[in-house]
Amino acid sequence: MRRAVSQAVHCVARGLSLAAMVLVLTVTLHGCFWATEPSNGDQPSAASRFWTLWNLAGTAESVVKATVVATDAVEEQVGDSTELVTDTTLLVQEYIKGSGPSSVIVRALGGETSDYSIIADGEPQFVPGEEVVVFVAHHGDGDPALAGRLGVVGAWEGKLTVVSGVVLEMGIDEEQLVDHIQAVLSGDSTAAEPAFVPQASSAPKGCQYLNYKWVTLPVNYYVNLGSLPSGAVNAAASTWNAVGSKFQLVARGTTTKKNTSRDGANVVYAGNFGSTAKPATTSVLVMTKADKTRYISECDVRVNTYYSWCWCSSAKSLDLQSGMTHEFGHWVAFGDLTSSKESEMTMYWAMSNGETKKMTLEPSETAGLLMVYGKK
Repeated sequence: MRRAVSQAVHCVARGLSLAAMVLVLTVTLHGCFWATEPSNGDQPSAASRFWTLWNLAGTAESVVKATVVATDAVEEQVGDSTELVTDTTLLVQEYIKGSGPSSVIVRALGGETSDYSIIADGEPQFVPGEEVVVFVAHHGDGDPALAGRLGVVGAWEGKLTVVSGVVLEMGIDEEQLVDHIQAVLSGDSTAAEPAFVPQASSAPKGCQYLNYKWVTLPVNYYVNLGSLPSGAVNAAASTWNAVGSKFQLVARGTTTKKNTSRDGANVVYAGNFGSTAKPATTSVLVMTKADKTRYISECDVRVNTYYSWCWCSSAKSLDLQSGMTHEFGHWVAFGDLTSSKESEMTMYWAMSNGETKKMTLEPSETAGLLMVYGKK
């Protein structure tokens, strides 16, 4: 059963205690949702909500055991705007698949400067000194700040954390993980797929309001979706508007803008961002005031056409309205839910092909929205 209204207070209160830690990280609005399983390292199927090791290994150009050396926020000039990304340097201990240099740099959306943060959901989080196993491939060409650079297959799902020889996200020994990957690569794996459980260093836990919000309302947005149906985006916005809070989303038509940037426009745009990006990612520009308080200045959503989309319930595609209802929840400043007990919630991180239940909000989500923004 989905959660009841009475849980909303706990949901928001818990987030407030986590917010300070969350905002220091140079990652993204916390492991954006869904990862329908790509089939044999190619296009996604409806078989699973998660990238399996089979598909991670099959899609990756290389798989490395490595130590995280450093993370660096980089401001990239893209046209007449600036995009903030984070480069993570990995010292390679072993190539489980492929070969290459002794160190590699993987790039992800988002980062933090002294003045602002770009918090982009679904991106892998790295901490210097960590031991990791990473599935590496080049980014798609949909974003000039990422194109030609290495990224992580499956976004944060393709980064596994190793502590004292144990893979935290799977609860198995590192040696078992390597054996499983090598068996997969040889084509003779019959072992059961290890379970994947997001960890604190990879994704948030529990329902949370991230303790920053819009100070200027309503929130205007534009779309640049090509052949994808913009009506699905507007329907998703209407779902949040219907709650009756002061947080209102207003459609302002189409735009040619595409890249995530500090351009003052909130844009939902499409492009092929490849296997290193989630099906959809929200990037939130969080500004810091002189008194150190933070507020949302801009939000953008990129819809990844590497995956199949429709405005429908299809076993071969993701439903755009459901996906955008979830993404607009990040605009509210709600984090993802990762517990399997919360899998029926709109803000649960995973979504399957054909799933449409995220079109509607649950009582705790509407109550949380009213608690944060008040009634209209």
